[in-house]
Amino acid sequence: MYPRAGNKHTRITETKAGMINSIGLENVGIEKFLSDKLPVLKEKHINFVMNIAGSTLNEYIELSKICEINKIKAIELNVSCPNVKSGCLEFGTDENSLYELVSSVREEYKGFLIVKLTPNVTSIEKIGLAAQKAGANAVSAINTLKGSSIKLSCKNGKVEKSVISGGYSGIGIKPIAISAVLRLSKVLDIPIIGIGGIETLEDVLEFFSAGAEAVQIGTANFTHPETSEKLVIELENFIKTNGFKDLNELKAQNVAVYNEAKGEGIQEEQKRVASLMKFIDVDKNAVIKAINDGVGVNDNEFQASILMAKTNKKEIKAMEEENPADVNPKTETHAPEGEGGDGQPSEEEKAKAQQKADDDKFNAIISAMGYESDKINK
Repeated sequence: MYPRAGNKHTRITETKAGMINSIGLENVGIEKFLSDKLPVLKEKHINFVMNIAGSTLNEYIELSKICEINKIKAIELNVSCPNVKSGCLEFGTDENSLYELVSSVREEYKGFLIVKLTPNVTSIEKIGLAAQKAGANAVSAINTLKGSSIKLSCKNGKVEKSVISGGYSGIGIKPIAISAVLRLSKVLDIPIIGIGGIETLEDVLEFFSAGAEAVQIGTANFTHPETSEKLVIELENFIKTNGFKDLNELKAQNVAVYNEAKGEGIQEEQKRVASLMKFIDVDKNAVIKAINDGVGVNDNEFQASILMAKTNKKEIKAMEEENPADVNPKTETHAPEGEGGDGQPSEEEKAKAQQKADDDKFNAIISAMGYESDKINK
């Protein structure tokens, strides 16, 4: 909105797998952009996406009005900025704040609206859904992670330390970015622009396979400014030499291969769970849904089903003859002599022995599923 000089301290520091930046959103402000830069962009017929940021909801709204009046074709909302009226909570870390922000911008701006998602959240899926529901045309993922670097120097028996904190980016965040795109692709209907550690054509193809419709190049440009142009050329050559009609066909094939590989993994997981289902009464639909969602048997919903089965004291049924020893261990159920003196256990002792046998079976099943039974609140 307004001109920013940026931070005075060290702005960029290189790490072993990327860099940390603390530039401070240096820019000339919207008025200078409109008077000096926009005419050049239009004269040269340069397509661009305008990234906007603000510290209050009203600043975002005002910027979106200006973009609409000046017919800016596409804007990207940087929602990692602190909302000074909400205790400096970042807009993008709270789904309700994000929904209010995006829906307010959508009312004023009719062009293509992209929301840049932060990875510094518990559920990026919920944040993405809030952006989609509020009217975003696409999301870009991911923005930088919070990071810090410490530089130490020793001289004359003294240690000097300098710390730089800011946004961590580069090749080191690529697995996190791929994970975010994968998860978002399962819940969103709008396009995803993949960001994070992209340096090579292989990186680009991996993001396409994860569900991205396009990619952004950031940190690689600092060391190799020609990266974006080089990757466009390499991608075009790859499409031609490998017999694809166009980029859309390549992406479709790439996603299909990923889904096929994912399907094989799901089938194996389903078989494993199906064999365990014989020994405990749980909500099978919840289990299969968890697997199909790609989260496996450690899904919270599945764990809740197991605990519910135990809490409700549902009968644990075992296959008498075919049970594996590690799933249905033999449990000694004899009790001491009962009060009648006939050598038979009392009803109370029988109940305790049966409860112990059930607990042992339950713990064995939980262990076979990969849980630690002593950490589960039975």
